[in-house]
Amino acid sequence: MEYYKSYMDRQVISPAVHEKLLDLEAPKKRSGSWLKYGALAACAALIAGVGVWRMLPADIPAPGPVQPGAQAPGPIQEDLPQSALPQLDYGKAGYSDDAAYSIALPEGSFSRNLTEENLASLFGEEDPLNTKLGWEGAELSAYCIFTAEGKPWEGTVTGRRVTGGPDDFYAVLTLAPDALPLSCTVSPADGVTQCWGVEVIGRYGGIYGEGSDMEVWLPESREVEFVAHGVGCRLCIYGQEGEGERVETMISRFVRYAIAEGGVDLSCLTVDPSDIPAWREESFSTLAQARQEADFAPYLPQSAPISDYGEFYGRLSFQDGVQNMLFVRWSRGYDNVEVAVCRDGTYPCHLVDPNEPEAYDLRLYEIPWCDSVPEEYRETVDHPAFKAEDMSLAVVEARGREHDTGRMTYSFGVLHPDGTLVSYRCDGMTAEQVWELVKETL
Repeated sequence: MEYYKSYMDRQVISPAVHEKLLDLEAPKKRSGSWLKYGALAACAALIAGVGVWRMLPADIPAPGPVQPGAQAPGPIQEDLPQSALPQLDYGKAGYSDDAAYSIALPEGSFSRNLTEENLASLFGEEDPLNTKLGWEGAELSAYCIFTAEGKPWEGTVTGRRVTGGPDDFYAVLTLAPDALPLSCTVSPADGVTQCWGVEVIGRYGGIYGEGSDMEVWLPESREVEFVAHGVGCRLCIYGQEGEGERVETMISRFVRYAIAEGGVDLSCLTVDPSDIPAWREESFSTLAQARQEADFAPYLPQSAPISDYGEFYGRLSFQDGVQNMLFVRWSRGYDNVEVAVCRDGTYPCHLVDPNEPEAYDLRLYEIPWCDSVPEEYRETVDHPAFKAEDMSLAVVEARGREHDTGRMTYSFGVLHPDGTLVSYRCDGMTAEQVWELVKETL
């Protein structure tokens, strides 16, 4: 408890944020179109490790016939009248108390972009999102996460229409086999509707998008989730003020399509075994075991950084063309020493010049950094990397700041001539001790 109180006493709130909190009021209607939605699909981007991609001409080969035993979609009822749209219950308008948690991908999983041909097979016809679901004019992006066996684990399709008018919207459709797709948050079932024998859960919502000169408040947002024909669906559509009825119509059209018309078939996305990337996951209980990996050993410490850092953890994560990393960590209470060795150029880095201290020297800025660090240096100040030949004790000293425990912490990356990137996060050590840890690998 004393540690917690000490930690909270050292926290600093940005004056700018404090001023905004004092002047907080209900969102007003905003005009103008939006350019990007970094926050909307952040959860999906994080668990996939890649982000939402634009569809490419040919990323997954055209799917063949439905495999034996797989569930094929039912017939499409072209003459289904508009009046047959279900009236869905979304519960009470407002916000629910969500519980957040992390999502772990299956070992050996991998991601692929989906092509227009893949989407046509997925939905059972050429262009259902536009012609049947009301997404006319939407810019589409899609990807799928596959298990190590090449079977679909979770697919995501996003649609965005930006015209500057009231018809603009943003939609995220997530699909999973046999169960609801996982989510970064757990929300209560605000409203429940029985549609053709399927329980459909509905919720209200609202979210901010980012525009060229202002934020865009999208309060008319709805979400539904259900499982039908062996496919779990979660659809979120975000609309501007006054567009609630239109958003609900678009969602109802999808519910009818996915349940009454059997329009979604995930089995067609199965990847051929010859196209599955090789992968390997391995854990280590000692540094000696980790150093048996010859490709990584030259970049690892030869011994524990400090004798009283007793708890050790190590893990190798490899997937052909995606990642090749060996991570080790020593722990002592709330202090950790972490070294991540990334090979094969699979990890980007923000390379900086030691002669440009404003790009990395934490001593030049005050916390909170969001107020003191110029925008052009925020990425490098957060995560700088230095060429191995540029490393020095002075560079390490420039990366020091006070840790939550009251001791110092240092963080930076070192790029070696062969392209290997080594990232360091060292808590509770002096700059001299950190430099000795790095120097022996140069």
